[in-house]
Amino acid sequence: MEEKRICINCGKYIGAREVCPYCGEEQPKPIGIEFLKWTSIIIATGGLIFLFISARVSEAPLIKIKDLKPTMNFAKISMKGIVESSPYYNEERGGYFSFWLNDGTGSIKVRAFKNVARELIEKETYPCLGDSVYVTGILYTRENFLLTINDINDIKVKIPQAKKLLIKDITDTLEGQRIETEGTVFYIREYRNKSIGMRIGDKGSFITVYIPFYYKNKEKVLALEKRTVIKVKGVVPIYKEKPEIIPHYVSDIKIIGRKEIKVEGKILKGEVKTGYAFKKGIKIKIETEEGEKEVLLWKKTFKRYKRNVQNLLTGAVVEFEIYEKEYKGKEEYVVRKFNILSYPEKILKIKELLERNYGEFLKTKGKIVDLREFKPGAKITIEDNTGKLTVWIWRDIWEEVKDFLKFGKTLIIAGEFKEFRGKPELVPRVSEDIIISE
Repeated sequence: MEEKRICINCGKYIGAREVCPYCGEEQPKPIGIEFLKWTSIIIATGGLIFLFISARVSEAPLIKIKDLKPTMNFAKISMKGIVESSPYYNEERGGYFSFWLNDGTGSIKVRAFKNVARELIEKETYPCLGDSVYVTGILYTRENFLLTINDINDIKVKIPQAKKLLIKDITDTLEGQRIETEGTVFYIREYRNKSIGMRIGDKGSFITVYIPFYYKNKEKVLALEKRTVIKVKGVVPIYKEKPEIIPHYVSDIKIIGRKEIKVEGKILKGEVKTGYAFKKGIKIKIETEEGEKEVLLWKKTFKRYKRNVQNLLTGAVVEFEIYEKEYKGKEEYVVRKFNILSYPEKILKIKELLERNYGEFLKTKGKIVDLREFKPGAKITIEDNTGKLTVWIWRDIWEEVKDFLKFGKTLIIAGEFKEFRGKPELVPRVSEDIIISE
């Protein structure tokens, strides 16, 4: 009987037990078993450490988007390509950052969550539209493939060189390209989501510089004053069919001086096609050598040209002196002065007018055969030997003309030809559109 099976206290056989079942004496552990036990723990721990280090330092394979397969779910891979859309950032729920990457074989959404997303913003290591990116992450194969970044060191961004251009040369053909330009600040606007739109101009050409809400130090942009001349580098996106500039960082905007803003009048010549009037002005579409343009003519400007008011008709050729401004994100041509070069001298018969298109500015002549006043204005009916026509006069115009508009009077009336509840009517634009015919 082996000694290691004998209790050291009572001398009875105990087998492999560590405590004697007879006297309760704890027995010394065999040296070999103890050694093997600890050795196995050390080896196992070392193996785990080795695997962890290997996983950290080993390079993830570079995969093309076209080669992605559902069996790659949770695989650690690398991808490189061009950022094809402006990044999206949501600071709610801990933060979320994403962008679309195109490697020439397809597109994939790359994302980062919470601390990683916030760190990308804070350390300004995020990419922008048009950047070259090398990124490593975990692939998720759901309805679409997604690549998740778990460390800001897993993304490397290369910013392209900027091409120097004048504002007038920045067109929608430059979408996704990085440019550098110079202009004078005309105005700065902060939107509801705390992003900023800054309008800059140079020699009659204008463009918007857009600063996303999550950019650091964006208050420096709000502090810029009108007439400040700046140099800005950024990428060109297209917003509402027009190019803009998005800098990578606020530091891409440099102040280079100040100058007085002198808005030079720009001449726009064309033939009047259609338009519509609203409370304070008239929108007019004209056909120019460069295509169809729309100008805004305020009624107070229109009324200064009393002799020409009735001649601003469809078919008239007009020179508009305009200046450019932005309204609700869209560029407008606002009329300062206008000169009518030619116009249709023929006054349309009512039957001829009724055969024309809605939205045209037309002129006709007829006798008042009915007149009714309402709270918002007045409705009169005029008649000639070819037919009858309803004329609607809004309250502000009616107050100016009601004293001389009487039953039986013959009028020459110009205005917007339109439809109301399925019936045609002529709507004078200003009081000068109504003349008593002698």
